[in-house]
Parts: sequence; structure tokens; C-alpha cells
Amino acid sequence: MPNGRFMVNCGGIDGVSDMTYGAARPKSMNDVWMHNSAIRALSEAFPGKVSWKRMPERNGENFLALTGLLPDLSSWSSAVPGHLSETVKKWKPCAPSQ
Repeated sequence: MPNGRFMVNCGGIDGVSDMTYGAARPKSMNDVWMHNSAIRALSEAFPGKVSWKRMPERNGENFLALTGLLPDLSSWSSAVPGHLSETVKKWKPCAPSQ
């Protein structure tokens, strides 16, 4: 479909939690997406056009990915029901921190 998008539930962090055994942690919370192989693959397939967010612990801490340019989060947030509004603002582009 032209101009279509994918929204994908990409599961959690691959392998054992880095907090459990003290393995290398991401440089920042903005880099935590790099520990998810599905989001890494999507960002390679759609360079510069993948965004991500992490679901709350009560929802499994899964990652969600969205292809396409990051939409205007303010207008998107105002267009969805109130209980979804704040979570819309948690989307971030897949770009490693410098």
C-alpha cells in the first residue's frame, strides 16, 4: 500500500536482562531499542523511518515500532482517546545517541 505504515509489537529485550548480570548497558534510555533485534532489523530496512516506544511493565515491557516518519505527537495525542493520549508522546525516533 503506498504511504502505508507498519506498527509492530517487537517483544522485549533480546537475551538475558542487562540489569541481571551487569552486561553493558545502553549509553542512554534513548538507545535501549538497540537491544531488540526486531527494531534493529526494521531500522536497517527503513533507515531513518522507524520510531519506537516501550510499553509499561504492567503490559510486558514490550517494544512497539512504527515505520514512516515520526508523526506530530501533539496532534496525534489530541486525536486519540484520553487514556491513550499520554502514551502517544512516548514515541522516539530510532537514532543512536552520540
